[in-house]
Amino acid sequence: MFVLYLVILLVLMCVYIFTLKYKQKYRENHNKSKLSFMYGMSMYIVDWLYKRGMLKKHAVQSENLKKLKVKDITREDEYMYAVDKVSVCIVIFTCVILIGTVFTLKNKSLETEYEKKLMRPDNGNSLKTYELNVEREDFSDDETIHIEVPKKQYRDKEVFEMFDNCYGAVVKTMLGNNDDTERIVSNLKFDSEYVPEGIALSWGCRDRNLIDYSGKIIAVCEQDTVIYLTMSYEGRSKNFEIPVHIIPYEDNSIQRKVQNIVNKSDAYKDEVILPEKIDGKKVSFSVPNEKTNIPFVIVGIVVVSIIYAAKDSDVKKEIKNRNSQMERDYPDIVSKLMLLNTAGLSVRMSWKRIVSDYEKHVKTNGKRYAYEEMKLAENKMDSGSSETAAYAEFGRRCGIRNYVKLGSILEQNIKKGSTGIKDSLEYEVREALEERKNMARKRGEEAGTKMLFPMLVMLIVSIVIIIIPSFMTMGM
Repeated sequence: MFVLYLVILLVLMCVYIFTLKYKQKYRENHNKSKLSFMYGMSMYIVDWLYKRGMLKKHAVQSENLKKLKVKDITREDEYMYAVDKVSVCIVIFTCVILIGTVFTLKNKSLETEYEKKLMRPDNGNSLKTYELNVEREDFSDDETIHIEVPKKQYRDKEVFEMFDNCYGAVVKTMLGNNDDTERIVSNLKFDSEYVPEGIALSWGCRDRNLIDYSGKIIAVCEQDTVIYLTMSYEGRSKNFEIPVHIIPYEDNSIQRKVQNIVNKSDAYKDEVILPEKIDGKKVSFSVPNEKTNIPFVIVGIVVVSIIYAAKDSDVKKEIKNRNSQMERDYPDIVSKLMLLNTAGLSVRMSWKRIVSDYEKHVKTNGKRYAYEEMKLAENKMDSGSSETAAYAEFGRRCGIRNYVKLGSILEQNIKKGSTGIKDSLEYEVREALEERKNMARKRGEEAGTKMLFPMLVMLIVSIVIIIIPSFMTMGM
């Protein structure tokens, strides 16, 4: 894994060096970003993806960018947006690989232990394979070897001691659900091997009509008998006799009763009829449905994909903040238009005055999307666009119901004359102020809801502070 990380870092470095001068003149106009040092590599990757059709124009995303930049988005803007996203992805991916490299290197240094001896396998296994790294002074490269270590051999005395030591565990396993050898009421368990030590087991019974070769109780009455046990290990064996007392029991389970009915059924027929009643009670049978459980194993989500998708979600979040800001600014804009119009200025001059006042204080108050849209409409009117088209487009670009309505009012004012414009603006002001109150009330409710969790945490802390000393005092 360490080598893989180094290869990836080397490839990234080579691509970065190779693309240092890629579109250098074009990049000189876009060096304002903190990630501009990655633009050569990012532009190369974006161009490569565009050529293969892996990156396509997204209409919704373009519309959102148009709203945030408050201008008509060009192909260059969309291109730079993709470049910014790829730059972030490359930086994040490189950081992840660097962390992985350091982590792997650290673990590798911690895990290096020089072996002086190899342990033989447990008795249950004949061989144990070790993978070893060989470091030699006369060779620069390390070598990996695989060594097979056979299991330990035992002398005769040790083997018979092992038989005696394992006897108790073997008998306990043989008893199964029985408590001891003096009361055998259920089937015994005759294993062919005692796995922990690799000892072969063979079983027998003095009376074959009491216990069969598998350990099943076939006795019909209470009797004493002896079970023969032979332990074998690499050609050496030892015999044991285990006296047991058998107490046959009557199996009254549903399974046993149904099995008896099936065993007594006509063996020459293709089908077996299941009983409708057992012990005078109705019964029904069904075959369990076989459900195929498809294991969905999440191997991993590429961090780059998450960041790339998150970048688009950030734009949506900014659009939401932009719309919220514009809704808050709407009452002020309509009020200014009404006051200036009442003072004798035309709608065009009122619009120009509002935009001019915004530009004077934009550095202090910050960017306001609604005023930026007004500024764009003002620039279009100065460039020769008609007032009606500018106002109508202003409403469409804002994309909010109130602004669409305002654009329609101003457009109608130009077409039908200034009669009634004052009343329309006054009505809009009243509606906007009422809407602002409702919005403030709604935000207050949301803020109250958000405060519930911190208040709950503080309540729990207070309760703990009060209760714990009380319990400590009681304990004393």
